[in-house]
Amino acid sequence: FSVEMDGKTEMGRVLGIDAPETGEKYTEKECFADESKTKAIELLAGKRVRLETDLTQSEQAVYGRYLSYVWLEDGTFFNQEMLEGGFAREYTYGGLLYQHQTDFLRAQEQAQKLGRGLWGICDD
Repeated sequence: FSVEMDGKTEMGRVLGIDAPETGEKYTEKECFADESKTKAIELLAGKRVRLETDLTQSEQAVYGRYLSYVWLEDGTFFNQEMLEGGFAREYTYGGLLYQHQTDFLRAQEQAQKLGRGLWGICDD
C-alpha cells in the first residue's frame, strides 16, 4: 500500500498478513487476488489511517517498505479484517513471533472453518 506521510508518498507492507498476488509485478496471479485487492481498496482508499510498528520486527522491509499494523479512524484493524474475511493468510516472517500473531492465527482459523473468502474457493 502507499501512504502519504509528512508530504511524501511512502510504500508500506502490512505486518502479519499475506494477500494473494495480483500478478501486476513479478509474480503470477493467485486465486482470490482480485477480491483481496478490491477489499483492501474499499477499506483504505482515501482514508486516514494510523500505522503502528511492532518492536519484534524491523521498521522497514526489503525494498524500503515500511512494516506496520494499519488502523482506520473508525477503529477497524485492517490486518485483522483482511484475515477474518478470508482476504489474506497469516504470515510469519522468518519464524519471528510478533505482537498480534495469536489473534491473527485465530482469525485465519475461523475464516478457514467458515470457508470465507479464499478459503472457500482456492485449492490451498
